[in-house]
Amino acid sequence: MIAPTKRCGFTIIAQEGLENDPEILRNVMKFGNRNMGVYCAPKRNGMLRIGDAVFIDI
Repeated sequence: MIAPTKRCGFTIIAQEGLENDPEILRNVMKFGNRNMGVYCAPKRNGMLRIGDAVFIDI
């Protein structure tokens, strides 16, 4: 991991197929230390598909 990323305002805006859910932002604030993701540097290039296993080495 290079650095955490702060949450963005879109976490509180309804998206197509998903209603506005204030619990998402509350949980990010409570459990994510106000972070929603990470910046990282992959070890190698490749294709990532839904269902592939992902391992994070901290």
